Amino acid sequence: MNDEKLIEKYYNKISKIISYDDFISKINDKKNLLGDLCDEEMCIQLVLNDLNMLNEYELESFNSFENIDDNKVKKTIKELKEIKDNKMVSFSCKIIFMNKLKEFIKKDNTKGYLLSLFVADNTDKIKINVWNEKIKMISDENIKVGSTVDVNGFLNINNDNIEININNNCSIVQSKENIDIINKDIKIKDISVKNENINVKGKIIFIKEIKSFLKKNNKEGKLKQFLIGDDTGTIMLNLWDNQIDENSTLNIGDSIEIKNVNIKKNNYTNSFELSLLKNFSEIKKLNYDIPYEIIFKKIGKIQDLEYNINVIGKIIDISEIKSFTKKDGNEGVMGNIIIGDETGKIILKLWNNNTTYLDYFNFNDVISIQNCFSKINDYTKQIELNISYNSILQKENKNIEYIENNTTINDMIPGHIYNIIGEIINKENDDLFQEEKYKITITDDNSNSIDIFYNDYQKDTIEQLSIGEKINITNVLACKDNNKNIYLIMNKDSFIN
Repeated sequence: MNDEKLIEKYYNKISKIISYDDFISKINDKKNLLGDLCDEEMCIQLVLNDLNMLNEYELESFNSFENIDDNKVKKTIKELKEIKDNKMVSFSCKIIFMNKLKEFIKKDNTKGYLLSLFVADNTDKIKINVWNEKIKMISDENIKVGSTVDVNGFLNINNDNIEININNNCSIVQSKENIDIINKDIKIKDISVKNENINVKGKIIFIKEIKSFLKKNNKEGKLKQFLIGDDTGTIMLNLWDNQIDENSTLNIGDSIEIKNVNIKKNNYTNSFELSLLKNFSEIKKLNYDIPYEIIFKKIGKIQDLEYNINVIGKIIDISEIKSFTKKDGNEGVMGNIIIGDETGKIILKLWNNNTTYLDYFNFNDVISIQNCFSKINDYTKQIELNISYNSILQKENKNIEYIENNTTINDMIPGHIYNIIGEIINKENDDLFQEEKYKITITDDNSNSIDIFYNDYQKDTIEQLSIGEKINITNVLACKDNNKNIYLIMNKDSFIN
């Protein structure tokens, strides 16, 4: 559906050269062609550009609004973001990142092109979209990441998102201005997707072996990963191909500064990673030490869907390797390691190539798992640890003991196995679950109560118990219902004393 007021705003200036219906038709053609790449106002501007009327419209518009600044006066990017209207603007900036060229087919079956750039000055950053023939200026001017440029483009505001568009009536050329980008040093814990070309300082904690892979163009690619840490956390730095040789002198223990680095979110692990921008980012060794101390999460405090966490514990069980058939028909293998500390125990799930750790580690080894994530198993309802390609497992020369403690109801977290002591205050049948047919309710010393569901194989034991009797239940699983209430389930490994 078209915005009639917006269309009339533009059409009133060009009504002598095109009919209203033809104007609407051309706008809709642009919408069908570009889809989500452009909002309606941008489509209108592209139609004006096709009609060679964008400049005429803009000049008349600038004269008709008192709050429009002269577009020939250069702005800082911060000042651009304070503008409230779509208009032609001029500014100087430095290119900090280039996206890959996007190619699409126009309605007339000719090819269209879009190249997006991210630029900055010493006040802020902004995105520039370069369209079709104007992309040739990028190569003609030898513009690349790190180049300083003068921009004359159309500022477009879409849902508070401000971008600059460069089409036939705009320009982007090399500039003689000296643009110094002021980058803020950011602690690892504060890194987010909103960060661009930031500076990060940290110590190299671990270096993974170079991984080779086949690119889409059938050429070999290489990846080398460095785990970087400061006093707030850790993050993975990815070096690709030639970047590996250019930084071959980096070693574990080096304190480094990574300037103008790009942030990428790993959709699988939900954690952030650092990548160098070609011809712009740099790594510098520091002559002083960046303090780092790994922060380990206590096992008993781990909750569902926690990412990029570090865990340390003693191995209390190692499973055999089991085979299974994948959805694609190929065979896979899996195995488990159970680790514990003084707060509880948890399963580390290992798949396929990672099952080699089952032979590498032994019972009673203390191991650390860095950059792992937790997830409740849909079948067992237990929290498990999972690792990805940027996780690190290694033996530790530390004294960690697993202790089986009784837990109070207040301290229970869904997905964990607990031991609990309490007094029976209710016994009844229940139709809430298909398998767990019965339940008892107990209260602990803190006067909290909780429901415990059990099946036929515990029925005889529990029927002999009386209300008011104090019991100790071992290996009972904490779960959460739709109302976020915690309840317990007994299984074949549960015992009552």
